[in-house]
Amino acid sequence: MAGLVLGSADGLARRNEDQSARANRIRIGRVLRWMEENPAENASAEELARIAGLSAAAFHVHFKRETGTSPKDHWLRLKVEHAARRLRADPDLSVTTVAFDLGFSSSQYFSTVCRRYLGVPPGTLRDG
Repeated sequence: MAGLVLGSADGLARRNEDQSARANRIRIGRVLRWMEENPAENASAEELARIAGLSAAAFHVHFKRETGTSPKDHWLRLKVEHAARRLRADPDLSVTTVAFDLGFSSSQYFSTVCRRYLGVPPGTLRDG
């Protein structure tokens, strides 16, 4: 009898964990969509956590679990990928304009981030 009760308790605990994990995936998905739709924003980790409906600490843990990276790293990669699309679509745009449009503090910082995530300087993004 005790084995049956313990087995039921384990099953219930697993179901609760599955529901919690699913809820956290949905929360992180909400943030990922928001980031994609607002690439020029510079939201803090606390603001992103608020969008997810999680504490800042829980948000960071669940974001890393779902994406394999930190919110800041994901955000920067998203921005430079967006910049690459813009520069390819409109080669007449200046790199500085795109950098400022995406919320970078300077074109030099944008160039550093671009090299880190894409492996090339931003000026070469027009070619690809």
